Formats: sequence, structure tokens, C-alpha cells
Amino acid sequence: NPDQGTTFFLEFPIQNKSPLVSQNEIYEFTELKEQEYSKTEEPSATKNELPLLLIIEDNADVTYYLQACLQDQYQIQSSRNGKKGIEIAFELLPDIIISDVMMPVMDGFEVCATLKEDERTNHIPIILLTAKATSEDKLAGLENGADAYLIKPFDKAELIIRLNKLLYVREILKEKYSSTLISSQAKKGSIENKLDTYIEKVEKIILSHLE
Repeated sequence: NPDQGTTFFLEFPIQNKSPLVSQNEIYEFTELKEQEYSKTEEPSATKNELPLLLIIEDNADVTYYLQACLQDQYQIQSSRNGKKGIEIAFELLPDIIISDVMMPVMDGFEVCATLKEDERTNHIPIILLTAKATSEDKLAGLENGADAYLIKPFDKAELIIRLNKLLYVREILKEKYSSTLISSQAKKGSIENKLDTYIEKVEKIILSHLE
């Protein structure tokens, strides 16, 4: 109609032609994806495989902070005083120890000296943490057997590096000691074998003369 213009009629289907996915199918798909991921995921080290760290510290906040910083790299045991810390060290034989200096019952210097004088624990590296920053205090810590001396507030990165280096050196010494021990045992066995052979020859000579 020239006076009214053009009229268009469009029809849209009410029915949704795309396939619907049920909740069960969604759940099964999600579960499958999680299972597939778990199969390809790299296995992480268990807690039992991590080095054991003993923290001897009477300040709960400092202990909590140390645990938060180091819990991914270490198994951690803690004690609130030096005397109890020594008992735990004798019982568990940790791989490394962090100890405060100023503590009730027994201070860190005494802890360090006691552990370093005992053959069960004298190989364990000890890091002393303290607010006492004088040269005399540092020397006292080192004289009592401390392997490192850090001033509070300490730098987290420095602490981690110190721990890693001390454990690394200890591992190298352990390997060298083990290889030396094995070598000496092998030499001892060789000497014993030669001695047995010599004794056997002497016995044969003696027996031949007796005949």
C-alpha cells in the first residue's frame, strides 16, 4: 500500500533447539576433569621427607612468625624454654635448631653449649636469634658453639639462606664421612683377607712338614 508503507512479519521458534545439559552431566564432567588433573599433577614432597627444625623461643609471636615463614620447607617442633628445648633435641635429634638467647629457665648460650658438648647433638647446626647486638654477645654465642648469630628484627631472606647453607654443609660432611668410613672398612677387609690367605699358607707349610 503506497500510503501505509511496507509491513514485515517475523516468526521466532519458542522451542530451544540447542541441547540441554543436565546437572548430573555437569557433575560427571567436572569430576572427570578433576581426576584427569590429579593424575598429571606432580607429586609433592610429604612432610616426613622435610628436614626437622626445632625452634626454642619464649615469645609466641616470634615462634608463630618463624613457623609461618618456614612451614613449607621444614617439619617444625617448638619449645618455650631452653631446658625443655634440650630435652626435645635429645629425643628427636632435629636437623637444625633456631634458639632465642634471652629465655626463662635456661638461656640460649647455655642451650647451645649443652647441645654442642653432647655427642648425640654436637653435629646439629644452631642459629641464635637475639636482640643483643653487641660484639661481646656475638662472640659469646660463637664461643658457646653457635653456627650463626642473627639480630632481631632479622631479615627473613637471610634466615632462610643461613638455614639452607648450614644444612648443605652438614650434608656434604655427612657424605664425606660416610665415604671415608666405607673406604676404611673396605681397606680393613682387604687386609684381613690377605692375612687370612697368609695364615692359610703357613698352616699348609706346617702340615706338609708334619707329614
